[in-house]
Amino acid sequence: KTLLSSSLSTLAVASEWTPSHDDWVQVHVINIGSSYFVSNMQLKFSFESDGGNNLYLDEINLYQGNPSTTGISELTSLDNLMLYPNPVDNELNIQFSVKENSDVNLVVQDITGKQIRTDLVKATTGNNLVMMNTSELTSGMYFMNIVQGNTKKTIQFVVK
Repeated sequence: KTLLSSSLSTLAVASEWTPSHDDWVQVHVINIGSSYFVSNMQLKFSFESDGGNNLYLDEINLYQGNPSTTGISELTSLDNLMLYPNPVDNELNIQFSVKENSDVNLVVQDITGKQIRTDLVKATTGNNLVMMNTSELTSGMYFMNIVQGNTKKTIQFVVK
């Protein structure tokens, strides 16, 4: 997975810097297949500064699941919700913030209402960014249902 600096922070600092609480962004990579979750799984993190500042990693969590999305009403605790780029080619970014740690389900439906995929994100307090691979989706219009507890928000997006 390649994360560009623009998806992590818009802060540009010319001198040495250490992040404060509000600078952290929770990034969720949800396209790790279940075949990778084995007892000897290894991860590699590689950082290229290109003359920039340090990279800080904290609280790396791996999880998988396919929870139910029943009992849906209007979202109340999801803030700063954005989907981009729209239209999308291969990767859709879903950005949001939550007031407290919670499970958030991302449910993609086609225009007929057929559920295409469901992903569980263990969102943490503050900013969260989910990078969803959309290369398996055919061209057309889709709906992203963002479900938190018994509440839901739906946003339309287009795959080129």
